[in-house]
Amino acid sequence: MKLRIVGGSLKRRVMEVKGGLDDFRPTLERTREALAESLKTRIFGASVVDLCAGSGIFGFEMLSRGAAYVHFVEDHRGRAAAIKSISRRFGVEQQCRVIVSDVDKFLQRTQDLYDIIYFDPPYDVEGLAALLPEVVTHLSDGGICLYEHRKGDGHECLIDRQEGVESRHRNYGRTRVDFITRVAPLNRNTVSDVRSKDDD
Repeated sequence: MKLRIVGGSLKRRVMEVKGGLDDFRPTLERTREALAESLKTRIFGASVVDLCAGSGIFGFEMLSRGAAYVHFVEDHRGRAAAIKSISRRFGVEQQCRVIVSDVDKFLQRTQDLYDIIYFDPPYDVEGLAALLPEVVTHLSDGGICLYEHRKGDGHECLIDRQEGVESRHRNYGRTRVDFITRVAPLNRNTVSDVRSKDDD
């Protein structure tokens, strides 16, 4: 499967990813372009984490558009290795960190806060959506989390009662993306004291 960077310094560079749609559910190119456009005032110099990174295409799109660095969290070692290989081929390996871990363990272990969090869990894996309230505790003040999921799946209200954040959403065909912004300072006592480690 081939995926193309749609904007920025890596525009039109192509990622060749082993596997097809049965192995990945990459964000459609037009949706990715729309999401990047919605973030355009936030990307330059941003710290980014791509959770359930898969191919890593969203993280590379952020780097192409000026993000300071991206942490890719992916529990499949083969996919994680592919992300590392692509980062070297694109010449951005110094701005990338690939963490081989499932999302739950990563969130428990990391103390890092991010300006942009992209959370696009596999639709058919139970339990990952329930991690969203914990995911947003890793937003920096003013940071934004993009939570991509299937429209009408019942996950729309997962963060409605969480203090210090506000949300809006956009629909892209059958996909819904919630834009969750931290509008009040985070209580740092809610964040784990254990720093994240590279598991590869």
